[in-house]
Amino acid sequence: GERIRGHEFHYSVVTDPGQTRFALRNVLGKGIWDSMDGALEYNAIATYSHLYFRTSPLLL
Repeated sequence: GERIRGHEFHYSVVTDPGQTRFALRNVLGKGIWDSMDGALEYNAIATYSHLYFRTSPLLL
């Protein structure tokens, strides 16, 4: 996968991720569930990670 720099801004607790699909895996942060972040639902992504788009040509 592509490596994108960023930082986590908030935290919360998920008691059961169920069938949640995640778009991101945090290398250093907690993420939403077990270092996973970026919950996907239909055409939306929910994340506490603030991404630095300039660190990845893929996102520009």
